[in-house]
Amino acid sequence: MKTDDERYWRGQVASRNTPSAGNCVMIHLGEIAAWWVPHALTEIQRWLRYAYAPTTLQDGDRFLSRIIAIDEFWARTYEPELKRQSAGW
Repeated sequence: MKTDDERYWRGQVASRNTPSAGNCVMIHLGEIAAWWVPHALTEIQRWLRYAYAPTTLQDGDRFLSRIIAIDEFWARTYEPELKRQSAGW
């Protein structure tokens, strides 16, 4: 079942394993130098987002109440120190 686009395949597996697989929206992010940046979407992925948008807009406040927005400093990923950095201790 693996397709050429590895990220798409991993997203499909992840969406099937969530309790609300029908409501899962993949973000399509990739890690570059420890920062997350959006990748270019394929035409099919863009059309899927366009198809999902009316449903999202009809849900209104119920959809927006599930979005969690936090300051990026509170959601830092773990970045282990280099040996050179920890040698100062």
